[in-house]
This record gives sequence, structure tokens and C-alpha cells, in this order.
Amino acid sequence: MLKKLEIIGLRGFATLQTLELAQAGQGLGSGLTILVGANNVGKSTVIEAFRALAKRNPNPSFTQGRRNRKAEDMVKIRITDHTDKVEELRSVVSGSSETERYPNPSEIDLNKLLVLPSRRTFNPYFSRSESTRSVYITQIGFPTVRTSAVDEFAYRLFTAQKNQSKFNEVLKKLALLNHNMNYAIAIFSGGQSLGIGIQRCLR
Repeated sequence: MLKKLEIIGLRGFATLQTLELAQAGQGLGSGLTILVGANNVGKSTVIEAFRALAKRNPNPSFTQGRRNRKAEDMVKIRITDHTDKVEELRSVVSGSSETERYPNPSEIDLNKLLVLPSRRTFNPYFSRSESTRSVYITQIGFPTVRTSAVDEFAYRLFTAQKNQSKFNEVLKKLALLNHNMNYAIAIFSGGQSLGIGIQRCLR
């Protein structure tokens, strides 16, 4: 269970900032941390920090635009778990996009850390393919551009289409849906491109 996130040098974080994470098992709603704030205050940067820590990105690169020069042009992201074990991802040297982890090997299990991109776009026309959850997690990676299209997401739709009842259950738990949704993926005439069509919504 993760307890605390510390960031310095990533995008607008010129000084050390600490996020205390809610801990589960302390009553209704415990364990849920919600970030709220105006535009450009760093909400997406926090998500990006978690994404960089994920183990599928062994040593992600921080481009010049991601590093804050007021923080000596270096990035440091430190995570602490509920047992006070610490892992840090940091720039190798000032001005470098390359990173290293300390300690190495890690003492914290971050293999299950799943972070969806904060800004998700994908092409509405896509080829037919299916992707498991584990493969999708690996493919989304840590792109150099925050707004990179997540085209691999389209392949997850084929799996969701076969399991729409389970998909709807997840949406209901997240309070994003109060009725059953039934959708289909259709091939357009004259080509192999595919698109999503909402057939009907059952209240």
C-alpha cells in the first residue's frame, strides 16, 4: 500500500511537493485519494509521476520540457509505502533526460501499479485486434509527449464487447453509469477500418 509521493523538478514542480495518500481500511471511502484544483496546478503532473514509477517503465526518460530548470534541471520522484520503504526515480545528472532508480533492486512492489494516461485520445478508426489487460499496460508506456494517442486502447474494446455485463458493472461501481450500455464495433463499407456504434441503452 502506497503512503506518500514526493516530487521535485518535474514540469512545474520547482520545489519539493508532498502528496499524502489516503489509507484503506479506515472506514467508508478510506483509501481513495482525489486530486482537485484549477487548470495548470499540477494534477496531471502527479499522475505522470505515478506513471513514471510504474515498473513497466524501468528507466523512463524525462525530456527537456518535463524538467524544471529552477530545480537544477533534475527530476526526483520518491514513493513511500505503508512500511516506510522508499523507492526513488531520479535524473542521473543535471540536464540529462536519463534516470536511475534507488535502491536497485527495488524494495517496493510496483508491478501492480496501473496508471492510465491523464489525457486519453485514440483514433476512431482502427484495425481488428485484441489486447489483454497486461499487454495493454505494457504498451501504454511513458511517451515523450503527454498527449500521445493511446491507440492500443481500441484493442481492449474487442475484449470488453465480449464481456459487456462485467464492463457495465465496473462503470456502475465508479458511478459513471446508471443503466446497462450495449455497444457494437462495426466494419465500415469499402474498407477495413472499424468504429464504435452505440446500439442502445437499456434503463
